[in-house]
Amino acid sequence: MALFIAGGIGNLIDRIRFGYVVDMFEIKLFRFAIFNFADICITIAEVLLLVYVIFFYPKAEKAKKAEQEAQENA
Repeated sequence: MALFIAGGIGNLIDRIRFGYVVDMFEIKLFRFAIFNFADICITIAEVLLLVYVIFFYPKAEKAKKAEQEAQENA
């Protein structure tokens, strides 16, 4: 969440200060979009959130459900 918030604040500061977001990185090998460090933070945060939701969240929910059932049976 910290990466997502930091990226958003970084882009917001650029938007307020300059009226637009300053992009500084361009990958010419792939003819990809031009982006900045805040965009990298936001993208990494989204990927990490997706990994958590796919791989870790279901396990946590199963453990929580098993704990509640154990308390109800006791």
